[in-house]
Amino acid sequence: MFLRLKKTKTLLLSSVIISAGLFSQAHDVSRGYEKPSDPLVARNLEQWQDLKFGLFMH
Repeated sequence: MFLRLKKTKTLLLSSVIISAGLFSQAHDVSRGYEKPSDPLVARNLEQWQDLKFGLFMH
């Protein structure tokens, strides 16, 4: 009985580890700031830059 329980735990743990590896998502990290190419976004960004608006999240 103890051996059967140990095999079940091992199988369950292995399944979780394999699933976590298969379904994890890779994050696409940018190389730095990229200026927006959309002219409307660029215009709005220029308007907001001098307003000294900030947000701090912790």
